[in-house]
Amino acid sequence: MGFGYRIFSSMTPYTTGNQSLPIYVVLANFNHDPYLDVVVASTSSDTVGIFLGYGDGTFANITTYSTGISSQTQVIAISDFNNGNRSDIVVANYGSNGIRIFVGHENKIFLKYQSCSTGYGSRPRSAAVRYFNHNDWIDLAAANSGYDNVDIIVQTC
Repeated sequence: MGFGYRIFSSMTPYTTGNQSLPIYVVLANFNHDPYLDVVVASTSSDTVGIFLGYGDGTFANITTYSTGISSQTQVIAISDFNNGNRSDIVVANYGSNGIRIFVGHENKIFLKYQSCSTGYGSRPRSAAVRYFNHNDWIDLAAANSGYDNVDIIVQTC
């Protein structure tokens, strides 16, 4: 942890599971307290996991959500896709050739998701979110290494 002197205290490891192969990490707030939480993509276990922050540099044990069998999640992006005033999670799934969006709920859990195929063999490796068409609905872009292209996925409602 930084203390303003560019010096860090001891490191505290938080397990993502045996042989889970964590590959990508993002900070966000999932439970509307004033503290940042950590979300991690684990490609070998086909999960995203959330460590809720306590605000003192420590975190709760991980809560994991399946990204699908053999999905090989590569990247995470965070936004509010359904304008529900909650952080939602988008994952790019290299192994299952698609994007999955986990919709956040009031109680810090993700009960439903939406999936979007990027095409057989597309192998999405990254995703980014932003407003592309200025309609107040978040859109996304996915880079597909298998097709040498980028998919732009625009929400219309």
